[in-house]
Amino acid sequence: PAPRPRFSTEKDGSHKEIAPDMANFSGVVFKVQANMDPSHRDRIAFVRVCSGKYTPGMKLKVQRSGKELRPTSVVTFLSQRREAVDEAFAGDIIGFTTH
Repeated sequence: PAPRPRFSTEKDGSHKEIAPDMANFSGVVFKVQANMDPSHRDRIAFVRVCSGKYTPGMKLKVQRSGKELRPTSVVTFLSQRREAVDEAFAGDIIGFTTH
């Protein structure tokens, strides 16, 4: 489906609308899958991009914990094949891999 506005819960309990055309990057982790690659003990966090543009090397902030994150291996999927992501926009689904 096309990207639509989402709501974020702020630390004070208030809600903020995230529109797909906003400039700042935001995304929702909707699934974490472990051991997708039998030769590695990895995890992939599947993220739907809600707004903005993802580019490699950018710093991200986890809203819930406030931790800064700089993902090094971001992929997209087509069947069993993984491809590195050069950019992703609102509505795209990408995977952040961790070991």
